[in-house]
Amino acid sequence: MQDMLRVSLLLGSLLVSNLAFAAAAETRVQYGNAPALDGEGVNSSVAYELLEQLRQLKLEISALREISEQQEHQMSLLTKRQRSLYQDVDRRMLELEAGSSSSAGTSSATSAQGSSGIGMAGAHLSGVETLTKEDTELAREQAAYTRAFNLLKEGNYTQSITAFREFLSSYRTGKYADNAQYWLGEANYATRDYKTALLEFQKIVTDYQDSPKRKDAELKIGFTYYELKKWDEAKAALTAVLTQYPDTTNARTAKQRLDRLAREGK
Repeated sequence: MQDMLRVSLLLGSLLVSNLAFAAAAETRVQYGNAPALDGEGVNSSVAYELLEQLRQLKLEISALREISEQQEHQMSLLTKRQRSLYQDVDRRMLELEAGSSSSAGTSSATSAQGSSGIGMAGAHLSGVETLTKEDTELAREQAAYTRAFNLLKEGNYTQSITAFREFLSSYRTGKYADNAQYWLGEANYATRDYKTALLEFQKIVTDYQDSPKRKDAELKIGFTYYELKKWDEAKAALTAVLTQYPDTTNARTAKQRLDRLAREGK
């Protein structure tokens, strides 16, 4: 909640006070050309700082969406676990009732029933133990992912890169592997290591083709080609996003960058 409030306040302040300035600065300052605005000299360091703040806000918004997704997943796991435990208790109660109703029979029958009940209870206990082991392993995976993700959210990009690489080394096919792969690309992009970022984003397309993060990775591939000044590749990647994901935020963002390429004569 504090993160959400912080982002909301920053967004309100920046967007209301500096929207026109940020738009001009993003077009001019980021690429080494910062002419005066409205007859006044523009301090390029201030403009650059503003752009960095906007970049950080975008990253934090994406991070908050990720946290929301994690919380929903945790609630789903808890619900399934609770349902499984309730079902196990119901089965044991039925077994106890069945054992009680047959107690009037012969002692041998009672003994056999008791043995059967113990066997069935043992089987149920085994099922619960298996579920617990699976939950424990998933909890470890989630803890490792959350640690790496928090480092990224806090702006500790170099440390987050190391943490995400360690995570993928241990959980390449895990529940959060595709998300970790995407954020590894984002962390490298944030440190301006665009060549590495490009390789990491491309792994989403090749290794996690069904991932919900694929459309985001494809958009960032276009952005990364732009930063690498590979104009033809950037236009091809952004056009593909526009074609494959029409009427989405990704498509609109791709269109904006394509328009910029056109204005710059690239």
